[in-house]
Amino acid sequence: MKSIDFFLTIFLCLYIIKLIIETIKCLKIDKIYDEDMERLKQGNLILEDICNLTPMEFKNWCADFLWKEGYSDISVSCKGLDGGKDIICKKGMDIYFVECKSYKYNKNAEFKIDVNAAKELIGSMVGCNITNGVLITTGIFTEEALRYINTLPANYNLQLYDGKDLVKKYETLMTLKACNQNPGDSPEF
Repeated sequence: MKSIDFFLTIFLCLYIIKLIIETIKCLKIDKIYDEDMERLKQGNLILEDICNLTPMEFKNWCADFLWKEGYSDISVSCKGLDGGKDIICKKGMDIYFVECKSYKYNKNAEFKIDVNAAKELIGSMVGCNITNGVLITTGIFTEEALRYINTLPANYNLQLYDGKDLVKKYETLMTLKACNQNPGDSPEF
């Protein structure tokens, strides 16, 4: 009977130690989360922040980014097949198709948007007689994709944002907002 009590006591002690360790981990995660949220509220974005969004969160983040860039009538596609466009929006009277490609952050890898992503966006634009597009990625564009885009007819206007461009442009937009040159809060997408 004493040996059972001994083992139960050991088990209980180990369980309590495990709970303490898990609580400490949660507190550390909460502290990091709070610091990240405060940094983001101040407009200090790092590439890892947007890389760690889910695909749907990234689409919504891109919609907000485009709104800050002056686009309007922004519509984000539902989850699933989107026909080569994640967002449809306007700038002035022009309609834009937007494709968003996000990748999980990895310090040792640069994820690349290849020519197929560009062709898919252009294909959806051609099918709807749209000549304006935006390709947004947390990664970078391959040389092949850039060559393809540069060979498009002159009437096609395709804007590209890679991960580094996004961070720089976002910081600029947030600075302008802080200076009240870009008033208003972002709409919900």
